[in-house]
Amino acid sequence: MRFLIFADLHQFDTSLVDKIDAQFDAMFFLGDINAVAIRHILNAFPDKPAYGLLGNHDNEGLFESVNNYLKIEREILGTNLAFPIKDINLEKIVFGDLSFCGLEGCVKYHKNSIGYTQKEALTLKIPKANILFSHETGSGFPCCENDIIHIGYKAVTRYVKRQCPNYHIFGHHHQNIAFKIKNTQCYCVFGCSVFDTDTGTMWKIF
Repeated sequence: MRFLIFADLHQFDTSLVDKIDAQFDAMFFLGDINAVAIRHILNAFPDKPAYGLLGNHDNEGLFESVNNYLKIEREILGTNLAFPIKDINLEKIVFGDLSFCGLEGCVKYHKNSIGYTQKEALTLKIPKANILFSHETGSGFPCCENDIIHIGYKAVTRYVKRQCPNYHIFGHHHQNIAFKIKNTQCYCVFGCSVFDTDTGTMWKIF
């Protein structure tokens, strides 16, 4: 199974979508991607299910706005266009023989930012799944920094070490790196990449 993954498309050139020629089964949006970019990508691949998480720069109603726009678009054009995007924050989804769940935002740094304080995040019930998708990674993991915005969730660190998902895939840090925590293979995605669940490999498209 292959997943098309997007993260942190802050300045997005829609022509980049033309570079995507890989076969995939579902799309994942890992935050900090505006509504116009999401709609463009969904309509480029209307037959693929889409799942998303909010990033710290996103607005609370982002996915509802996107889905409402797509609904109106379908009604006007009288056709079945893109699938609506499903928010997977703290939700477990079974997809084929895999399960995945998600965690939005980063460590909360002001009252309107998307995410949780470290204390709040540690009280969350993140479902056990094969793959953890998140915007932010775990505290103390490679690529984390000392500033509060990029310091990482202690809750993700605890989850990965206790639940041992096969994979942890996240964005936020604007780099493409891979590392391993115990038995969990971790990937940071920046831009667009394809992930092959059968081989555990990730490759960048743009």
